[in-house]
Amino acid sequence: MNLDLVALNRLIKELDESVELIEERANLALGSLSQANVAQDEFTDSKSLLAKCEKAVLNHSKPKPVIRLLHHLACSGGTLISKCLAAQPNVFILSELHPFSTLHLGEKAKYLPADITTQARYGRLPDIEELAAELFVANIKHTEKHVRQRGGHLVLRVHNHVDYCLGDNVQPFERVSQLLTEHFELIQLVTIRDPIDAYRSLQENGWLHFNPNTFDEYCRRVQIFLEHCHSIPTLRYEDFVSNPQQTMLTITDILKIPFNENFSEIYELFNVSGDSGRSGGDICARERRTLSEDFLAEIEKSENYKKIAAHFEY
Repeated sequence: MNLDLVALNRLIKELDESVELIEERANLALGSLSQANVAQDEFTDSKSLLAKCEKAVLNHSKPKPVIRLLHHLACSGGTLISKCLAAQPNVFILSELHPFSTLHLGEKAKYLPADITTQARYGRLPDIEELAAELFVANIKHTEKHVRQRGGHLVLRVHNHVDYCLGDNVQPFERVSQLLTEHFELIQLVTIRDPIDAYRSLQENGWLHFNPNTFDEYCRRVQIFLEHCHSIPTLRYEDFVSNPQQTMLTITDILKIPFNENFSEIYELFNVSGDSGRSGGDICARERRTLSEDFLAEIEKSENYKKIAAHFEY
């Protein structure tokens, strides 16, 4: 038997004995109202503590279900990697998830009949952030169970852009994994792309949602993202497109999912949101577009980029 479980069982036995003593004290003190109230409070507190211990024993003996999280920032090749993951046997992707995102909202309410959180925002429900978090966790728990019971593996592609590339400030931690860690055993992976190419793509798509929206500021935010995910395995997008077969084998090994060696032949069949970049079926490295003199000067001045480039050999 696990030593922690033995200790918990011993604690429960001792609490049972304590409860019996408290009951005796309560009976002896019935002549005094104040003393009776004290005894009753002690008895109630003890029962509450005992219930917590019993719950701890139950939770200890029941393993958490496994869920997989894929982390990356926008325009860093995440859609291509997600499609290739979806092409693995019995793997199912939920793409660009974040309970607190409002990027999809507009002045006019959109027709999203199955999206309770968005409709709650349109309806101006009170404490919407709290509700959004609760709905998100509940939906993921139900979805993971649904997929697991059918022999599948669920992968969540986290929309980290919401935490790291919006507004004036960066979030103090990665919020999606923080919400899910109590309920799941998390298997996670981070992918990164050279900030020069990711930033250029953000510019072209009009997705520079942070202030100030300079290249150096973007690199600072990338560094914070990587610091928050420092304990998670990290792979370069460039390595994937240079050697997709071997890198995808590494990815499936990290995420503990089965590997389909023919994924590159079928990945385009899968529909994943966020498909703003490359087109064409071949997975391969592509030549970088010509950079302007102004942008080259920004790169040269960016101390934050130099740190990332040195660490990831860009």
